[in-house]
Amino acid sequence: MNPSEPALPMTFNKQKSLRYAFANERMKRAMEQGFYLEAITICESLISDRLLSSLDRRHGVERNARAGLHRLINAHLDETLLDRSSQAHGEKLTDIFSALRIWKDKRNELLHGIAKCLPGDEVHSGPVLMERSKSAAEEGLRLFRHLDNWRGRHARRAVSAASPAPNGAKRAA
Repeated sequence: MNPSEPALPMTFNKQKSLRYAFANERMKRAMEQGFYLEAITICESLISDRLLSSLDRRHGVERNARAGLHRLINAHLDETLLDRSSQAHGEKLTDIFSALRIWKDKRNELLHGIAKCLPGDEVHSGPVLMERSKSAAEEGLRLFRHLDNWRGRHARRAVSAASPAPNGAKRAA
């Protein structure tokens, strides 16, 4: 490549891949250094992105990049297409999304409640708060990986169903 020629722009998928690598490295370092609240925030971003990506593949589903985690989870729980898909493939997706709801509540409690509390609230010491944050970060990462695997399978099925079968053979439904 001639240095005077402008570099070709990266594709969106390549940029996103680099961004995911950065997020995963940052989360790894945050966990190693005990910055669990940062790790929880990164998990939320990764989970939200996967939920948005899933909605993006569905025709007629309104998606909003500014939607909060609560709305993104509910958009999946409310979809009959998702319910039919999960029943057809023996997956327990409603369990995943229920676990995400519980995790979201833990996330909110930990991030928003690091200092904020009212008289009568249970106030945890710093070490207890960090132990709970570590556990929530690990749970968020586990849920993200599960969701990422599901979204990948779902995307591959959609591509497979849309592509013509080789040699004129019919695809099994």
